[in-house]
Amino acid sequence: MLIGKRIEEAIKKSGLKPQDVAMYAGVSYARLLSFYKLDSIELKYLRKIAQRVNLPLSYFLSDLDPGQQSENTSTYSPSDLHLVKENIQGLHRQLELCHVEIDRLKRELSKTIEQITFVIQENKVNSFFFMVLLNHNVPY
Repeated sequence: MLIGKRIEEAIKKSGLKPQDVAMYAGVSYARLLSFYKLDSIELKYLRKIAQRVNLPLSYFLSDLDPGQQSENTSTYSPSDLHLVKENIQGLHRQLELCHVEIDRLKRELSKTIEQITFVIQENKVNSFFFMVLLNHNVPY
């Protein structure tokens, strides 16, 4: 079954308006309709459509009809495998970006802790001198 047909069926079964799914996926309604005739689609659009209709990405990549049972459930066409590879690569890039952001946040946290420590130390010194002045009746 074409990926496009699965998209069409999934939208119909979801009860959502195709226009709403198109908007969520970032494509025009006409472009979404053109997807219905395709056997491949850019992963970024397929992922958004799957999210909107609340189905796993694998629903669109499987060679089986929805609900059909078979012993061979891991058969994928080359275009499906390409989409899976793109998905894995995209997730890997997102993970790398997360690591970069974690490192940045750690540096920011470390600087903030240093600033807080400095302020606390300054306040302790100021409090100490204030107490000394109070105890010695020194005008200030």
